[in-house]
Amino acid sequence: MKLLVLSDTHGDYEAIAEAIQRTQPDALIHLGDCSGDVTYAMLDLPPLPIYQVCGNCDGYTQLAAELELELDGKCFFILHGHTRDAKNGDAAMLAAARARGAEIVLYGHTHQARNDEKDGIRLVNPGTARRRSVFGKYAATYAVIETDADVPKICIEQY
Repeated sequence: MKLLVLSDTHGDYEAIAEAIQRTQPDALIHLGDCSGDVTYAMLDLPPLPIYQVCGNCDGYTQLAAELELELDGKCFFILHGHTRDAKNGDAAMLAAARARGAEIVLYGHTHQARNDEKDGIRLVNPGTARRRSVFGKYAATYAVIETDADVPKICIEQY
């Protein structure tokens, strides 16, 4: 299964459509800020399974702040990052992931792409998918995760 993971689109719903067209994923995961962008992006695209959480800039929404998700036998802990203070370190996210039995944490919030392992748990931040230069030094990025193998293949791509 190929997953497209996006975060922090902040109104650039066209970036979502472009990333979907580039990657042709089996499912989309949006990590918040602004989750509503997915609705606009999907208007002209074929339907996809979509998993979303809300971010700190999403205002009133019925989306959960955190999700546990099992896909292809892999357990994911999905969040935006603000609920676990991601800008100030990994400890709270790692503890929550461990408590849930998650092997991969997907989070956003910092706008900085990341793909590394800490204490046996993979931490993946797709960065910001917003293509405009509002966020200064951070390039527009997204993550692609292929879950078919025992160890998922994870790539951060820039556009």
